Amino acid sequence: MENKNFIKKIIAKYKDNKELKITGKILYYIKDEEIISFYCTLYKTTTINPFGSDIYLNFEFKNNNTPYIKILNDFINPTLNDGRNIYYCLTNKHKYIFDINNLNEFEKIFFELIDNLKQFLICIKENIQINAFIYYGEYEIGRIYKINELIVNKNTIKFYRIMQIKGKEEEMKYIIITQLFFLIFEPLEDDMSLAKLYKLFVLKDFQFAFEELNPNKKLNKNSNFTLKILNDISFTECLSIKFYLYENDKMIDNLNTKYIEFKTDLFSKKGEIDFKKYKIIISNYKPLFTIDVKKTSELKNYNKNMHDDYKLYIAYFEELYNYYKDFKEENIKKKVKTYLANLTYFCVDFISFYDSDPEEIEYYRKKMTTYLDKDGE
Repeated sequence: MENKNFIKKIIAKYKDNKELKITGKILYYIKDEEIISFYCTLYKTTTINPFGSDIYLNFEFKNNNTPYIKILNDFINPTLNDGRNIYYCLTNKHKYIFDINNLNEFEKIFFELIDNLKQFLICIKENIQINAFIYYGEYEIGRIYKINELIVNKNTIKFYRIMQIKGKEEEMKYIIITQLFFLIFEPLEDDMSLAKLYKLFVLKDFQFAFEELNPNKKLNKNSNFTLKILNDISFTECLSIKFYLYENDKMIDNLNTKYIEFKTDLFSKKGEIDFKKYKIIISNYKPLFTIDVKKTSELKNYNKNMHDDYKLYIAYFEELYNYYKDFKEENIKKKVKTYLANLTYFCVDFISFYDSDPEEIEYYRKKMTTYLDKDGE
């Protein structure tokens, strides 16, 4: 009862808000787990939502877990409607774990998440304007997902049920191919609509190779093939796969067709997004939402082995600064000040931790000095 009253309290706070709507309920889709869930609608073309379509989000709070926030519709391409968790884009409290017995702390976190939706969406809009791409959000290995929710976006997501062959054993797996990721799930035995994320690969960063099948030989129920997933260094994964014999409760009559469809979908998805058009591509997005220039140690957990990432962050804020620097509006001038501060902060952190290339360090030291001078103008 306490949790239901809490949900009503949250909803009541936003009942008169003309720019968004929030509803909530308690879910029990995982055995012995009570999950607090909120649905949020951000109405189009408002101070919160700069896009020309409504945006729908789902907030899930499971005890002893990081909050999970999903976008539920398409409003940009590549889509964010693919089950990724954008929690870390909405708060710098990255260590927070939901405690169902501490709703007072949770209430503060929730209000902060809603308040920060505006800045997050502005950030997405800005990336379009400066031609940058950021891999917002992430999946959690080992997390249980509702598969039907993941594959509801059939325009951009492909789903396959397969049998993975391990010696003499066969294990059912689900493969989901999004615009950006190749995901492998293990269905739960007691409810196959739920599945645990087993492995994931970024389509852009991996090559996929198929064992060549004899084109003149018709596949049968015992036919299998090998899918090799490679990075630039070595074989990363080698999957021996047989298609699950039933799909939508109907026997698959033509496994040759299914094999061709799967292969076509995989390579089509890998080539669907033209990454060459972007000036900047950032995979490790978390530091962009953690930085606080008032706390000099804020990024210390991120700076190991992030030499190339730091250069991307510096280039990113430099692009934002150059885009906005000639705007005269006062609110934009404040934004420019923030970007300058972030830019110089990353420069300082970079030259403090990387000393392998003196010329490179000197390059970023001069850049830092230039933007420090601009910040003082």
